[in-house]
Amino acid sequence: MSNDSRRLISALPCALLFAVALQACAAIPLAALAGPALSTGGEAVVKAGTAYAANGTAYRTFPLPIADVHAAVLEALQRIDVGVKRDEPSKKGEIDLDGATEHRKIRVRLTSLTGTLTAMKLVVKRNILASDKATASELLAQVEQVLAEQAKLSSRAPT
Repeated sequence: MSNDSRRLISALPCALLFAVALQACAAIPLAALAGPALSTGGEAVVKAGTAYAANGTAYRTFPLPIADVHAAVLEALQRIDVGVKRDEPSKKGEIDLDGATEHRKIRVRLTSLTGTLTAMKLVVKRNILASDKATASELLAQVEQVLAEQAKLSSRAPT
């Protein structure tokens, strides 16, 4: 066996350990890079504009007023049978929503960045420690679907 082969074989476990240790750090770029690959029928399952923190919190910004996004979040929660426990503005002008199912707790915070730009922070928890990024992704997809349906309806409305 040559020295190059030995170095390669000894470097492989180190590379695997490094990849496993940094897997949570790769979540944000993965959403940006994998978005086009995960699209179906022109609609992306994971939008490039969605970011995930290491703790599972999802962040998405919509080019719409806060009232439109708020209405879409409420409609999406209703469609997937999530009971809204709290829906109120904060002292900073943000809107905080808490929802729950039998096995998940959902927290949404909407922040108006401008009159036509709204940031959404979404946290779905299984328990005190574990978040549920899959459910957060699905809820974001539902919100986007509601917003797309509203846009279609408003474009069809007579002026």
